[in-house]
Amino acid sequence: MFSNTADKLLLVLFILTLALILFLYIANLRGTNINYLHTVLLTLIPGIGGGVGLYRMQQWGGYKSIVGKSLFFSSIGMLFWASGSLFWIFYNFILRVDAPYPSLADLGYGQVYFWWGIGIVMLANATSVKFDVNQSKEKIYFLCAPIVMAIVTFNFIFLQAHGGTLLYDNPLKVLVDVMYPLGDVVILTLVVLVSGSTFNYLGLRLRLPIVIFLLGLMFNYVADLYFSYTTTIGSYYVGSMTDLFFTIAIFTMSLGLSNLHPKLLKD
Repeated sequence: MFSNTADKLLLVLFILTLALILFLYIANLRGTNINYLHTVLLTLIPGIGGGVGLYRMQQWGGYKSIVGKSLFFSSIGMLFWASGSLFWIFYNFILRVDAPYPSLADLGYGQVYFWWGIGIVMLANATSVKFDVNQSKEKIYFLCAPIVMAIVTFNFIFLQAHGGTLLYDNPLKVLVDVMYPLGDVVILTLVVLVSGSTFNYLGLRLRLPIVIFLLGLMFNYVADLYFSYTTTIGSYYVGSMTDLFFTIAIFTMSLGLSNLHPKLLKD
């Protein structure tokens, strides 16, 4: 890991982004062009991650290969994330809107769960998922995690942020507040259902980049949940703690895609 150019570039951008977030916190800056530089960096990271993922797809034999299909859809999801950030940049620098939410940016952000979900389902189909009794019991226990996440989402957004009522002055915001965290729950539920057979099929050497990508999905859930909460109570700003979670999530997922290389199957 970090032996190829893409990994090194992603690491440099990640460190720069963390340094920027720390500077914004210490300087107590809000709504400035320096804040908005974070959005620029958070466009480059998924853009590179998605681009490298498509390149890795070709190394796996393109769309005809098993892993190549999953890489394709996962990478497209990263590129849609980057497209959402491009809209966000337009709102920040041109329209001078600090937190454009909901906005046209959600046309990009909102699609990532669809593409990531297809990528995970592709892995499930490729590995011919078959559960025996013991596997089914184990997965029932693991499925408790997404259920808990759904309960936490409901409590955090509706009971804490929206005051326990669906009657809100912006119904569209309520919709997207729910859509993002629950999208993460659906994705992670799919992960639980296919993880065992996928790991057995791909082997030990490919587990690390896949686990790294899945950890990114977990951080993305935390970021989505915290974003919905902070934008509702009015404490969000570009470069805040919420964006720290998004930065970790997108960097981690990009790093996972970059390291899903077919050479790992070789001696």
